[in-house]
Amino acid sequence: MKISEALRKERQDRNLKQKDMIKNLAIFKSHYSQIEHGKHRIYAEDLLKMLADNNIDYHHFFDEVAPSYGFRNDNSELQKEMSQAFYEADVKKAEMLKDKILQQNFPMEYKLHALLIVAELKKTKLDAKTQKEILQSMFSQNDWTKNRDTLRIFGNAMKYFDKSVRRTLMQSVLRTYKNINNFSDGEIIRIATICVNYLFNIDDKHDFQDKEVEQIFLLLKSLEPIPAF
Repeated sequence: MKISEALRKERQDRNLKQKDMIKNLAIFKSHYSQIEHGKHRIYAEDLLKMLADNNIDYHHFFDEVAPSYGFRNDNSELQKEMSQAFYEADVKKAEMLKDKILQQNFPMEYKLHALLIVAELKKTKLDAKTQKEILQSMFSQNDWTKNRDTLRIFGNAMKYFDKSVRRTLMQSVLRTYKNINNFSDGEIIRIATICVNYLFNIDDKHDFQDKEVEQIFLLLKSLEPIPAF
């Protein structure tokens, strides 16, 4: 997928007009229209600001466009294999992939995700050191609630956190995605999944009286239908 196609897709996913995409940029609407049709290029600085202004996940965006420009993402392929091993409950394959990821120069998020998957498959607990590394990895981001990888780690790791830590992190997510329908379908699905996972991990019925639980139900109730699902 080319940059032009990805921009058009992201805009349409958010039900935005072309003028919305360039609201804080010195780009004319006619010029932006040509960008979406692949007839004009866009400066890197303008592209990055456009992604930020419209809450577009830049990890996902560049994962989508990179192959069209000759980039290979071996990290992404290993992540897909690891996810497949998880869904197939293949502990042996997950262990093999985890060792491969830990031994190579992969981002910390990938390593932590691998540890989480193996722990889940083997029904074991995470040690305090790994839990600390997870939190440090999340908070190393400028705003971890807008980062695809840290959100995924939180969704997978929340069951291992202390109740008070889990609650505080969930409150941060809910603040960021208060107006959930302003985000893309992919982001909505990601946050809805985290919300459901949070409810699933409540182990005390009295916790259903908490404020964030009420907010979760309100958020889920407000979701608009997503055609693909």
